[in-house]
Amino acid sequence: MRIQRTKKGGVLAGAFFGVLMLIGSVVMLWVNEGRTDLRKIAREAIVVTQGTASAEAQGQLVAITGRLEVSEAAFDNDLGVRGDFVKLSRQVEMYAWDESEEDEKYSYEEEWTSNPEDSSNFEYPAGHENPAMPYRAATFYAPTGQVNNYTFDPSRAHLSSPEAIVPHEGLRLPEWGYQEGEYIYVGIGSPSRPAIGDVRISYTAVEAGQTVSLYGLLQGNQVEPFVQGGDKLYGIWSGSHDEALAAMHQEYVMIGWFLRIGGFLMMWFGLNLLVSPLTNLLGFIPVLGRLGRGVIWAINFVLALVVSLVIILVSFVAHRWYLLLAVILIMAGVVIFLVMRQRKSAAPA
Repeated sequence: MRIQRTKKGGVLAGAFFGVLMLIGSVVMLWVNEGRTDLRKIAREAIVVTQGTASAEAQGQLVAITGRLEVSEAAFDNDLGVRGDFVKLSRQVEMYAWDESEEDEKYSYEEEWTSNPEDSSNFEYPAGHENPAMPYRAATFYAPTGQVNNYTFDPSRAHLSSPEAIVPHEGLRLPEWGYQEGEYIYVGIGSPSRPAIGDVRISYTAVEAGQTVSLYGLLQGNQVEPFVQGGDKLYGIWSGSHDEALAAMHQEYVMIGWFLRIGGFLMMWFGLNLLVSPLTNLLGFIPVLGRLGRGVIWAINFVLALVVSLVIILVSFVAHRWYLLLAVILIMAGVVIFLVMRQRKSAAPA
């Protein structure tokens, strides 16, 4: 269902928000290139595969490979979801009204969302009321985790990628609730025809019993966060030491590209919001206005792409002293070459 209403203002607020997005995009792109690949730190760890770590490993960065276990598993007491979990995450979505604005008009659509808007803040709340969420997203951790009898704190540690689960054991369904595939569905509608206020709940978990590698600072039989130059290495990665190193590098690369693309898009949207007063004025010209807005958005796309690439390149070099030193030496060499050439050409025959 889609209803449109004429907007009364807010263009200047959008332009101000555009400035904030531009600042945020620059910060995101710059900081991203300075992130550390944890694989470089983990390579220096003392590998412990079986038995007791040597005395030399105490107070050092270690990599302990073995079976992941918990003495007391994480659980969701609200719905009775239990299992051999190190970490259990509950995701909650509601079928609710969403308000959006474009071209000085408000639009209202029904959609599944994990963060439904407060309908009392809508420009036109009548007929678009969102009820309160009966459940909220939550994450539950086991008090301690163990790998080869060495303990760590799951709530502070990086954990292997969680996987979706279908809860069965001990599940307590709420009133008007039933299970549909991987979802617990609560409401008067159905998954194919939901009603406003219906809720669907799903779970992901990190389960014990798998082979992992635990990284951190060894203190007795406990592993604590290892900090080096402001970077922290602490947590479990699936598989052997070599497999964990590969996973760390893959995470580093994926996050890097995600932030680069996200920073570029944020800059493009920020530029569009910044010039929104102009594009809204063009909206009063039926055909030329739409064409003009398209041209402005295309120009902003190219501008955002070029500026993003420049920021990425400069930040990449600035965060790596050896590259920065090489650039400085090359520039100095070019300057010296040009000066000497100038003097040679100015000298009398």
